[in-house]
Amino acid sequence: MNEAIAAYSRPSQLRFLFTQLLADLPFPAVELWARFQSDLCADYRLRHPTAHATDLALQDLARYLAAQGSSLTQCGLPEPARHCAEVDLELSFFANQLSSIRMTSDEAYCRMNSGQKGIFDHLLGQLDVRGCYFVDGRAGRGKTFLISAMCDRIRADERIVCVTGTTALSVIHYERGRTAHSAFGIPVQESDAGLVSKISTHSGRAELLHQASLLIWEELPMVKKAVVECADHLLQDIMSNDLPFGGKLLIGLGDFRQVAPVVRGSSGPIATLNSSIRTSTLWNHFKVLRLTSPVRQAGDPVYARWVDQVGDGLHPFETSVPLRHLQHLDDLNAAADFLFPQDSVSTSAAAVQRAFLSPFNARVDLFNRLILERLPGRAGIPIFASDISV
Repeated sequence: MNEAIAAYSRPSQLRFLFTQLLADLPFPAVELWARFQSDLCADYRLRHPTAHATDLALQDLARYLAAQGSSLTQCGLPEPARHCAEVDLELSFFANQLSSIRMTSDEAYCRMNSGQKGIFDHLLGQLDVRGCYFVDGRAGRGKTFLISAMCDRIRADERIVCVTGTTALSVIHYERGRTAHSAFGIPVQESDAGLVSKISTHSGRAELLHQASLLIWEELPMVKKAVVECADHLLQDIMSNDLPFGGKLLIGLGDFRQVAPVVRGSSGPIATLNSSIRTSTLWNHFKVLRLTSPVRQAGDPVYARWVDQVGDGLHPFETSVPLRHLQHLDDLNAAADFLFPQDSVSTSAAAVQRAFLSPFNARVDLFNRLILERLPGRAGIPIFASDISV
């Protein structure tokens, strides 16, 4: 250590050397820490108070030791007096609702079918084993319900779960959910080449990811493999571990029958496949767990089978999908009467839970004008506009 200090090694290099010495030499760790603590914390003391700088240095040592299968406690070293701000924020958000979210998880577990319970129990048993899993299920199989219950169970034990999604819409049903680009600091750029996370391994976000017991990635099939590989490299750096995703427990969710990665200027399905995680070397490390029983449409097996047929495609693919079992309306007035019967648009709270969807904005505009004409008073800003752009 003295030789490294005399050679002007950086404090980060000293911390790495320190943990290597603990693994190789029978020297009491606490004595070595007391002797070189000032040098091990030197860079952090330039920007932080002494106590905080000590905590940050200990957190670095904990990461290096974890990569060796050890810990601060096993070496007789002190634990950090406090975590970083992001860790504190995450833990404090659930601190006053631990009993309620545990109850919510228990109630959800009782409502699960056998397939959901099997996956729930299996994944819960992997918290300290780690690995990569993909929960595969068609639409309406209860993937979100299952994972929400798992998040509540783990958070009730005062452990951290980081919920991410390929899109913001995919995580709106989760507490503290955020996009994968935000969570892992992945830059948004036209080219997939050279994607490097903007998150420093010494930052608060890095500490949050390091402390997390579970990482969730919603709509994983939609994301390009370059984005997933960028997150993988970041987690390997944070954990000082070259295992997939730094050895963290990561659960991906989704359905490969649905939206594929969007490739700009794509020349066809080959380009889409080449950008998919299915062609990444990381995919070989995922264990696939399948949900097969319908949940959302459990009471309507005919409709459930039809939805599955749409997802799977019919051979030949040009064949029309039959819609005979669905109710048909002939014009917008009939649609308005169906959605908002008997002036319910101005009197019923249920009206705000209904929407007119169309692939054409022009038809949405027509429907807005029709509804506004039915409302009393002066026409104002359209409030029922819900369009799907294609």
